[in-house]
Amino acid sequence: MLGDKITPECIFTGFEVKKSKFAEKVVFEFQRANFYNQRKELVATTDLWLIRAERRKAREKGKYSKYKLPHPWTEEELKQIEEEMLMEEKEIRGNTPRYWEDVKIGDEMKLTKGPFGMTDMIAFCVGADPVGIKAFLSALKVYRKHPAWCIRDPNTYALEPIYAVHYNKQVANAAGLPYPFDVGVQRQCFLIQMLTNWMGDDGWLKKNYAEYRRFFFHSDVLWFRGKVVEKYIDSDGEPCVGIETHAVNQRGEDTMPGYSVVVLPSKEYDYWPVEARLKGKIGI
Repeated sequence: MLGDKITPECIFTGFEVKKSKFAEKVVFEFQRANFYNQRKELVATTDLWLIRAERRKAREKGKYSKYKLPHPWTEEELKQIEEEMLMEEKEIRGNTPRYWEDVKIGDEMKLTKGPFGMTDMIAFCVGADPVGIKAFLSALKVYRKHPAWCIRDPNTYALEPIYAVHYNKQVANAAGLPYPFDVGVQRQCFLIQMLTNWMGDDGWLKKNYAEYRRFFFHSDVLWFRGKVVEKYIDSDGEPCVGIETHAVNQRGEDTMPGYSVVVLPSKEYDYWPVEARLKGKIGI
């Protein structure tokens, strides 16, 4: 709610070492993030995986070396992509309720993002401050304490953080990737945007799950797609729809399959999920 103070809590829950086609061996790190308000109430929880890959092995294997990057788009293709993005703005539900009774199994939603560029990446970094990025003397002090956190860019001779794989080609190459790529949570935000555009202001995104299967490289385009596959009253007594989601690039790769649950307002039950949460009485 407006005026609430949210305190995050991050808990390390374990790790698992796995074989990888990308780098022979990767380490999956598991975390749980809890978010509490000023009344110590749990308002959200997230289970996430972080993947640590051997950079030298990734460079040697060159899994993505056959990708043609930047992608060679034609002017006609770019025009079509841009028109798609402009048209989808008209599908934002906003303050027009999407009622549970009106939704059918098979209903679809969509969102287009791309081509992904440097400014798109900078905008995310400005808004998210993902690693507390520092510059010059402040950065140098950090890197002297943690030398493995940076590399020297051979073009500029500047020290760059490992995080720069998301916007610096030299750093991405050092990590075994042919081109800079997105941050996973950035793509998750795009997915959430598609869902909230569809459900409108009166819906509630109750569950959002996705797996990052491929990279979203600079110059790529992603077509996000969702389809209603379930419609039910859940164990909390809320009118829900289950939505299968995908994020497919121009190479036909599903970079992020997932599944989400949206609670919608109901005319039959006179139920409004946002209002129910404000009143602390969830369920029909």
